[in-house]
Amino acid sequence: MNKNVVLVTGVRAPSGLDVIRVLGSNGTKVIATDTFTQALGKYSKYCDQFIVTPAPVDGGKAFVEAIAKICVDQQVTHIYSICEEAIYISEHKGILPKNIQEQVTNFRDIIKLHNKEVFLQLVNKLGIKSPKTQNLNEAWSFNKNTNKYIVKPNFSRFGTKIKILNKEQAFKLFEDKKLKGHCLQEFIQGQPLSSFAFSYKGEVKLIAHYKANYYSGKAAINFIPVFDEQLDDNINEVSKHMNYSGFIGLDYIESKNGEFYILECNPRCTSGFHFFKKIPNVSEGLLQTKNLNQVIKPIADKSYQLFLAMLVYGSLQAVRELSCLTWLKNILFSRPVVLSKTDLRPFFGQLVTLFYFIKNGISKGISPIESSVVDIKWESNEGDI
Repeated sequence: MNKNVVLVTGVRAPSGLDVIRVLGSNGTKVIATDTFTQALGKYSKYCDQFIVTPAPVDGGKAFVEAIAKICVDQQVTHIYSICEEAIYISEHKGILPKNIQEQVTNFRDIIKLHNKEVFLQLVNKLGIKSPKTQNLNEAWSFNKNTNKYIVKPNFSRFGTKIKILNKEQAFKLFEDKKLKGHCLQEFIQGQPLSSFAFSYKGEVKLIAHYKANYYSGKAAINFIPVFDEQLDDNINEVSKHMNYSGFIGLDYIESKNGEFYILECNPRCTSGFHFFKKIPNVSEGLLQTKNLNQVIKPIADKSYQLFLAMLVYGSLQAVRELSCLTWLKNILFSRPVVLSKTDLRPFFGQLVTLFYFIKNGISKGISPIESSVVDIKWESNEGDI
């Protein structure tokens, strides 16, 4: 009999829904939490109990105290943090029961991963290639032949608040030194792609790499698996070096000559988990209940999509790119993430979740995608572009 009781936090995200489904379908008791009642994962039949918690941005300690109480009351054996609430849980991990503390990465380490500038300094020491990046308070040291730059906050997500600058604009920004909490980076033209892993104490259990052909803003909505040993080595090296536990994602640019440049790290669950929903032994990899002989990877050529987003944003992109037939092929042959014939409620529940984000965004004067993380994001408030 499966005696594990798992707590999945931040279940507003589709990846959280799939974590619930993978673990719940294996007979594990799943308790889910989020900061509002309309969170997507709540609607899954595999969610045994849903609990609303305080918002981390309103007080990280109070949020983690609520998480700790759930862990004690429900005798939780495992915790899986989906979004940036993972950083708040790490910051106050001492509040958690001892068995849960062991599954949470130290705060000083998770912040090194989340801070774009600091993370790139780390990977450079590990010998992993990345674009030239500088703090705006340092002396200018870019190559004189670099004509295009990116300025971005050290803490952000979904590619928000990023601007592309020419050399004159970049140098002026450098001279002003008024923008705090940001870094300047050389622009590299190429194909974006991402890596995903689940690690426990530095040992990678699940690993996937993927690219996207369709986006909502800069958030991917169609996922195609990629297989590459160098990308395997990179995420293994980062996880091992940081003794990392939990979900982790890396973002790259593949240049025109096929070189991978790492851009940033997301210490949370990403779209890469969707590739594992139909693969055997994934729950064992998450629960550490079986000594697996090898890292679990996706099945080749099995792509996934956020169906409703593909209908709206994907169709608009297809019209702009004059690629409607390609879009239609993706719609027909990519597996939907939320829709499941054995768990139908989330497909309809996602409309309620989406309406909440739209309504919340309008009230705060922000976009729906920013609204989806406004109460759980972890970032510095220094400066703005």
